[in-house]
Amino acid sequence: MNKNSTVLILGCSGLVGHGVALDLLKNGYSIVGTSFKSKIISKHKKLKIYNNLDLGEVKTYSKLNKIIINHKVKAIIHSSALVPNKNSYNIENFYERAMKINYLSFTELYKLSLLNNVKFLINISSPNVENIEYENLKKHHNFYIFTKFLAEKFLLSVNDKRINIISLRIKSPYGYILNTKAVIPTFINKIIKNEEITLKENINNKYTFTFTEDIGSACRNIFKKNINGIINCYGEESVSIKNLARIIQNIFYDKKNIIKNKRKIIKDNINKLNTSIKDGLTRIIENKKKFLIFKVKK
Repeated sequence: MNKNSTVLILGCSGLVGHGVALDLLKNGYSIVGTSFKSKIISKHKKLKIYNNLDLGEVKTYSKLNKIIINHKVKAIIHSSALVPNKNSYNIENFYERAMKINYLSFTELYKLSLLNNVKFLINISSPNVENIEYENLKKHHNFYIFTKFLAEKFLLSVNDKRINIISLRIKSPYGYILNTKAVIPTFINKIIKNEEITLKENINNKYTFTFTEDIGSACRNIFKKNINGIINCYGEESVSIKNLARIIQNIFYDKKNIIKNKRKIIKDNINKLNTSIKDGLTRIIENKKKFLIFKVKK
């Protein structure tokens, strides 16, 4: 698949979708993005965004079929998901919608891909799918992991040489979208508001984070090397929460101390994702507006 090809990214206005789209745009691809939201406007000439597309509704897939045909889409990246957070906890039909959006949508996209000669279908997944707590799927988080597991089971059941199907397992993504409650945007937003970062527990436990543009780089590697299967995709650097807070603090201020202590084959990491935590955070903090490829219409 050449660099002039068009890629469809579902969930383009989300954290992962934005980072993937940004990387692909920088490298010559044209992007068609979808958003569940209603007021997303593209800021890039090679990015077209379709709003109000709900993967939980059957009629959405006829719309997607037209989009794929009209834009001659050659690859689909499924980064849209119903994730467990404070908003989704209040959804009465969370389990039904999570099943439709996180799993069944992948099977529908497979059908559309075959129908329209799409070469790559990439599903954004999680490294935790093999550690499902079946005994308590009523927990939103466990059920979310279960839906990702089902998508991978479907992938493994398909043996079709007409299309490359990939499940891309990522760890703790971070990027230019800061409206989530994850640890990195929480820390950054506190710094912006000149608030203290208070670390209450597990401050020395180390975690691996993945810069979202690196996920786009991994997708380009998939296109280039014609890869399929279950792929790990995450940074090689691990950092404690305590040191993560210090890195973010030091990017903003040099002296101010705001830290308080209070076929089943899983392939190797697809490529070395070399954006260090410090470099990724610096790019976000110093150039956030520059790298946002869409805006929200008022």
